Amino acid sequence: MADEYEKERLFFALWPPPGLAERMRRVGDELPIAGRRIPAANLHITLAFLGDVATQRVDDLLTIGDELARPAFTLHLDRVGHWRRPGITWLGPSQTPKAAIDLHEVLQAKLGAADLATTDRPFKPHVTLARKSRPPPARSIEPVVWRVTRLLLVASQRSQHGSTYTLRAAWPLVR
Repeated sequence: MADEYEKERLFFALWPPPGLAERMRRVGDELPIAGRRIPAANLHITLAFLGDVATQRVDDLLTIGDELARPAFTLHLDRVGHWRRPGITWLGPSQTPKAAIDLHEVLQAKLGAADLATTDRPFKPHVTLARKSRPPPARSIEPVVWRVTRLLLVASQRSQHGSTYTLRAAWPLVR
């Protein structure tokens, strides 16, 4: 039985299939990015970062996932950007589909109602390509088209070599 003090570092995410993740990684490889590149297997979009969650609350997260019957949608990842302060180079859409915004908002509302804290930052879907990076030169890229068909609950463990992710649960998005 789980000790009341046991915790997991958890987040809800969108995860591309391996072939598409490899294509995203290649987009990053084509850019002169100085920094720690993210391996293809770790590329994802975070919908809600929960941080350290007591293990007894995981059932609440599974229930929230079960209740999210949302439509699938397509992301056109057509821009590379950089956030100077955290030093992150990212791949993201110029326009976020309404279905993605709705998924994020409904998930945030359900997490809030369950008293599971998340950040209140505006939703800016992005795939982190590199950390501790400098801004890459501006250039156009061929869009990466991603049909998003499932939502995941993921556990994260940090180490000196980066993060290791473990799938905790997955839910299909309605087609």
